[in-house]
Amino acid sequence: MAGKCDFCSAPDPEWIYPTHDFAMDAVGWGSRGAWAACEECSALIEAQEYPRLRQRGMAINGNIEALPDEMVKMLAGAVDQLHAKFRQERKGPRRAFG
Repeated sequence: MAGKCDFCSAPDPEWIYPTHDFAMDAVGWGSRGAWAACEECSALIEAQEYPRLRQRGMAINGNIEALPDEMVKMLAGAVDQLHAKFRQERKGPRRAFG
């Protein structure tokens, strides 16, 4: 396996979520193609535990303890928007990676 989880950056994702391409101009983000997910993030997606998915990704990908509270809130809001767009643009069930 290769690659990384698009939600937390863990290596060797086990699942793929097909999605339509999309852009989020307000935050300068977008996506092309399917999203990869590790087992832990996939379990949170399947359980629709998006606040926990956000917390997991932010805790692993950044030193959020060093950021001011307002910055953490802003980042959390942007990640929530991204996850909402992911849910909106998802086009089918997950499938095994590879």
